[in-house]
Amino acid sequence: MTRPRFAADLARMIGDRWDRAVGGVYTPPPCPPRRDLRQIVEALFQASIETEEGRPLRFMAVVSDRGRLLARQNSDGTMHCVRLRASRTLSPQEVRRLAPATNVDATGLWITCSEEAPRVRIEGIVDVGRSWSSARHGFRYGYWSMPNAMVIRVLGPGQMDVYQGEFAIAHLRGGRLRQVTTDDALAANFALGAIAHEGLTSLSRRIRRPRVRTDPAPGETEFRAYLDVCSAVVNALQGLRHGGIVVWTPATITPVELGTRLRMKYEVEHDSQLADSFVGSVNAHYRWAARAEGAKKLNAALVRLELTAGLARESLAEQCTVVARLGSVDGAIVVSSDLRVLGFGAEILGEPVPARSTVEELHDPYFTRRPIDIEQTGMRHRSSARAAWNLPGSAVFAVSQDGGITAFRRESARIRVWRVPHLTSSTMPWA
Repeated sequence: MTRPRFAADLARMIGDRWDRAVGGVYTPPPCPPRRDLRQIVEALFQASIETEEGRPLRFMAVVSDRGRLLARQNSDGTMHCVRLRASRTLSPQEVRRLAPATNVDATGLWITCSEEAPRVRIEGIVDVGRSWSSARHGFRYGYWSMPNAMVIRVLGPGQMDVYQGEFAIAHLRGGRLRQVTTDDALAANFALGAIAHEGLTSLSRRIRRPRVRTDPAPGETEFRAYLDVCSAVVNALQGLRHGGIVVWTPATITPVELGTRLRMKYEVEHDSQLADSFVGSVNAHYRWAARAEGAKKLNAALVRLELTAGLARESLAEQCTVVARLGSVDGAIVVSSDLRVLGFGAEILGEPVPARSTVEELHDPYFTRRPIDIEQTGMRHRSSARAAWNLPGSAVFAVSQDGGITAFRRESARIRVWRVPHLTSSTMPWA
């Protein structure tokens, strides 16, 4: 049995992986010395167990060298920092007091290191901006670069994500420590491949592809956009911190068949707003791309098309959030592959999952599969596995109340399972 992992183990993994976590032509930002790194991680870990007015702390921290401007990654710009007149020595108690002034997705504690005592101090608050987090969750494409520094996001008691700028390198969840790879981050999206293909086939007659060549190609653009819609709905449900289930079903399944497998408490009358927003967003992007392809300089028409595409994307993001909020009602959200919301508050019916039919996809270079006993998991995961088993061709996502996401998909006589901290945008697999 694997022993639980804690802050010291996370600090060790960060130090071991820092210089080789990201490949290619790339220079990593400075990593704090090992003893400072352990002090920082342990202080943030201890603060994560604290509460503020009865609420668990959720915050971000950005770690850099003292005396150096905090620059953006892949950019000449610098971060906006609110510097304290008198910096504070890092401690769990000081972190607890300052954490409410931060936001886990937008602003963070600015922690610096130097050879002068005290070696580690809190300098102030740094404004990261919300755009990167929105893009990572599938709500938008463009975003401001993250700080060229170590970024640590604390999501709850003992839950920590560590980034090298915008590149994820390690996750700590419930005593389990995992290093991050691109394949790991996109693993759960594999469950959506068949659903995306069927849905895009159904929606394709409403999509107006440009006649000029675009990069990426239209088919790839639509596939990525579809995956991002699915990711945005599941991630928005995760953000509510309530837990829930999202079932993406084939559009070809009949209402009678669906009724034998799901008992819908709240059926929805032909809600195509999500599909309409998706088609509108893709078509607006294509109109802009077609004009931008041959443009030699910026002009008013191109600016209008770009603004229109941005507004269409925001409308789509709002629709994803509306669908996710339906999950606040007990029961599953049910969406067809053509992006029609069929209902919510659904109870999973059908046959129980046969023994020894469920395998978990492990995130390693060898594509290892490990059999799991689904009956030893929680009610939400058992229900999700039952939905995947009784609705072949579906993709089912279980969102735990403590934040993790598990994807289920049936293949022949087996159910494949992927566990990830969150779903990542198809355009940002490293995040």
